[in-house]
Parts: sequence; structure tokens; C-alpha cells
Amino acid sequence: MAGDTILQGAAKVIESCIHRPADELGRYGGEEFCVILPNTDDQGAMKVAECIREKLEKHSFKIEGNIIKVQASLGCFVLKPDKECSIKTYYKRADEALYKAKNAGRNKVVLWEKNFSQ
Repeated sequence: MAGDTILQGAAKVIESCIHRPADELGRYGGEEFCVILPNTDDQGAMKVAECIREKLEKHSFKIEGNIIKVQASLGCFVLKPDKECSIKTYYKRADEALYKAKNAGRNKVVLWEKNFSQ
């Protein structure tokens, strides 16, 4: 139950960092979320991701009288859509960046780079 409460609270914190009508937040699985930011460049995606990371780090969740703090690792992938890149590729590359962030010590934001997949 506490995990569900934290996930719901985290979703609200994440939503506070996305402001444009076309921006979308969804739960990707387990404790992972996906934020889609159409027409956003590397700098914009990293700014939103860092906002999410900072707000989650500063937020306190009160569960059954206990204060719980969380941290987040975020992976960003930015690409203009083309015929060669499928939605599966988008998720794969964002996931690669996420695991790079986790392996770098967690509570980090990492932008996908071409050499990740090689």
C-alpha cells in the first residue's frame, strides 16, 4: 500500500514539471514512468528531467506517520521522428539512458548518446 501511495504522489510531482498541453505522463511499469515531450530538444528534455529529479528529491511522503524520501534516476532520449526509428527504439534508447543513470550512482539524469548502443 505504501508503494502505491508513493507512486501516486510521485506522479503528481512529475506532473508539476510538465506544462504544455501536448506533454504526456504515463506509468511505464513497476516504478517507472515515461514522459513524452513533443517538439523538445536535448536542453529542454534535460531541463524537465532535472526538474523532476530535484522535486522528487525534495519531496517528503508521509505514510502511516513516517516520512519517506525518494530519489529518481532519469534517462532521456531525444530524436525527431523519422521512418527509420520506431516507438520500440524510442523506449529502448530511453531505457539505456535510464540504466546508465542508475549505474552512475542513481539520482541522476542522463541523456542518451549514440555510443550507448554500440
